[in-house]
Amino acid sequence: MVEIINNLKQKEIIYQKSVDLLKQYIEKKYPDSTSAYRVRE
Repeated sequence: MVEIINNLKQKEIIYQKSVDLLKQYIEKKYPDSTSAYRVRE
């Protein structure tokens, strides 16, 4: 079990590219919103 947990700790669950694409989508969908507002929603 410890080996499984250690292997999971080394895995990247959410890739940086996915985060960047999501941020771009939100910026396009809400171009007039402030960044603070987009974070809340």
